[in-house]
Amino acid sequence: MVKPAALLTHSKVVAICATPATLASDRYNDLKKEYLKDITCIEPDCASWATMIEDSQVHESYIRQEIESSIAQGADVIVLACTHYHWIRELIETIVRDRAIVIDPSQAIVDRIRLLEVDSQPR
Repeated sequence: MVKPAALLTHSKVVAICATPATLASDRYNDLKKEYLKDITCIEPDCASWATMIEDSQVHESYIRQEIESSIAQGADVIVLACTHYHWIRELIETIVRDRAIVIDPSQAIVDRIRLLEVDSQPR
């Protein structure tokens, strides 16, 4: 979602909501270098979000604090860069209102899996 975020931003500020492992990954950092070189990339502290979702103990105030901070820093695109985060997408969209675009990789992942399944079918 780094490339779509770069294409969508008007403010040249995007927020990447991701796990610490994703933020530390070589792949993510390579994508940042390629697509976000002229864009400010905010990486809110989302370290506990996946666990909150798994434990069904979502703390709206904590999520709100990170999203509001990102918007205050100029982010007009919020990337939900973890497969868990689709469970809180509506909450984030409610917090964001019309101040930013929220993008989520869920559908892109589903589409890619479908393509892989088709490609792996015997012919």
